[in-house]
Amino acid sequence: MSESLKRVKKEVIELSLDADLIEIKTAKSSAEAAAEIGCNLEEIAKSIVLKSQKDMYYLFICSGIHRVDIKKAGFLIKEDLKVASASEIRDFTGFAIGGVSPLGHKNKIKKIFDEYLMSLDLVYAAAGTPKHVLRCKPDQLLRRTKGIALDFIKES
Repeated sequence: MSESLKRVKKEVIELSLDADLIEIKTAKSSAEAAAEIGCNLEEIAKSIVLKSQKDMYYLFICSGIHRVDIKKAGFLIKEDLKVASASEIRDFTGFAIGGVSPLGHKNKIKKIFDEYLMSLDLVYAAAGTPKHVLRCKPDQLLRRTKGIALDFIKES
């Protein structure tokens, strides 16, 4: 078992989170993950790591049907934000792109959830590797991770 997956499992236990870890084939997109899992695309909880000019990192978690509006996200955080590079993400979170989980980070990171996710019964988030997903209730994930739910979604 990878170190990344071990960290996620450990935090699931520490938070007493009612969640399942599911192994899938490697998915390169939210649509592929949804097809592999057999869920709706909206139930995929994508993780996007943004970085401020002050080198603060933020984890934005949004539905598979949404995209993060970086300007809106920055306005909410009150800092200019940009997408962190792959190496910055790996160094700060301990996860590679495609496996960034809402749990098990190497460093503390503020978690901001797409408000839309809170309207769903279940979500499927990366669990530390591109081959593992975490199935859980979004409201429980929000509360147990001390996240906040905001509207940072790009209008289509």
